[in-house]
Amino acid sequence: MKLSDRLQTIASLVPAGSLPADIGTDHAFLPIYLVSEGICPRALAMDVKEGPLSRAREHIAQAELTEVIETRLSDGIAALEPGEADTLILAGMGGDLSMRILEEGRDKLRSIPNLVFSPQSHVPQVRRYLHHLGYEITDEKLAEEDGKFYFAIQAKRGENRPVGYERAVEYLFGAPLLARKDPALRRYLEAETRRVGRIRESLCAEGEKEMTPQNRARLCEVIQYSEQIAEAYSSFSSEGASPSSSSASSAGF
Repeated sequence: MKLSDRLQTIASLVPAGSLPADIGTDHAFLPIYLVSEGICPRALAMDVKEGPLSRAREHIAQAELTEVIETRLSDGIAALEPGEADTLILAGMGGDLSMRILEEGRDKLRSIPNLVFSPQSHVPQVRRYLHHLGYEITDEKLAEEDGKFYFAIQAKRGENRPVGYERAVEYLFGAPLLARKDPALRRYLEAETRRVGRIRESLCAEGEKEMTPQNRARLCEVIQYSEQIAEAYSSFSSEGASPSSSSASSAGF
């Protein structure tokens, strides 16, 4: 089956041979792809609502994979039993919800060495939370789809101190993406530069005297974010000049 660019990017971070549980599976496209392509021997497709699970069952039946992909009604990972999965996939939901699901099921994470995240918000907070849980971020990718950018994060449980996360900018934009000068990240930074530049122009249009305290605080945030974008863009310094910090602005800003 052919996946969207976003789902294909997420699938590429699922370890081969693993036993994934796709949380909030919706149509079950990810589990179907992973099993039908021989990446994973079996999978769990879990959702908090019966409607999505019904659609998932239809698609799994059409793919003739009912023997190896099980659907299950579950609020987060509440219905997941120990040893059933060694990889959790949390994609297509807000980062705050993803973190809540893990926090509520924290006792079950001891038997789950692999996590694959694609949060639609609060991405820097998710990175910090993964490290707080004892997972090391081992890879990241950035998908572009319909004019939007989607971060996909692979994390593994480890005993070592997280590598490559010494600066705030690495939590904002992803240390692996910065380290390899990812072309998609460069395009993301350029888009953020334009977006934050528009915000700054709108705030400054009031004039200093008429600016409210709230907007003045917002402007300070914008300026700080602009500097962080410029710092991230310095990773690409050999490929060209960075965006102007005066017109730029974090993932999740």
